[in-house]
Amino acid sequence: MMEKEERETRHRFVADAMLGKMAKWLRIMGWDTIMVFLKTPDQIKSYVKDGRIVVTRARRWCRMDGVICLSANNTREQLKELFSVLDLEYDPELFLARCSYCNRELEECQREQAYGKVPDYVWNTAQEFFKCPACGKIYWQGTHVSRMYEHIKDWLNINVTTKRRN
Repeated sequence: MMEKEERETRHRFVADAMLGKMAKWLRIMGWDTIMVFLKTPDQIKSYVKDGRIVVTRARRWCRMDGVICLSANNTREQLKELFSVLDLEYDPELFLARCSYCNRELEECQREQAYGKVPDYVWNTAQEFFKCPACGKIYWQGTHVSRMYEHIKDWLNINVTTKRRN
């Protein structure tokens, strides 16, 4: 896992609420991404001052410093556009390091803590679990993970390295 100071030098995003699916995928790929309804210029200035890049499709914010205005309509094209504009690189060490719902960094979870919170089949077959300290969502390496890798590989036209989290 990447050290904390290294993670802090990575891009941090604010995604306009209209880009909710893109925000979720940025989190899945490990980027610190919050999602909000952008309402005022002062709100945007505050996020930029905090070191975040604001990503939106709303043309009214496009001329503001720190704002990236995407033109794509679907998640795949939005991610490709963002990766291109910022010259982002996928880092397999950060894959599934954040909660896809609330953005917090995941923590290792004792297997016993997952009991009753995951399907029986998952409990019987998975050995490793991770938990969001904020919302309590439990994560594990299931077949859905390989499908996520395939999406990223297809969407970004990159060779996605798979890994097991330790």
